[in-house]
Amino acid sequence: MYKRIKNIRYDTALAKPIGRWENGHVGEPDWVSETLYKTRSGAYFIHAEGGEKSKYAEQVSLDTWSKGEAIVPCALSEARRWAMEHLKPEE
Repeated sequence: MYKRIKNIRYDTALAKPIGRWENGHVGEPDWVSETLYKTRSGAYFIHAEGGEKSKYAEQVSLDTWSKGEAIVPCALSEARRWAMEHLKPEE
């Protein structure tokens, strides 16, 4: 996924993945997957995906939600906090 936010390019194909966390299984309504990345320039971001009942769901009509995905930029301190909460020490 590619997105430009505040003139910074966040691209999962070009950035280095640091670690991944999942809750549930793909296809479940409340499934969530988050992957922490670091760009070549040193910026951190999370690529997140989720089912239609997750916090990453996208509204497609008045009462209808679908799976969704997002790029969430984060500061180094936020990236460290996320890693401490979701990754094993060796990661």
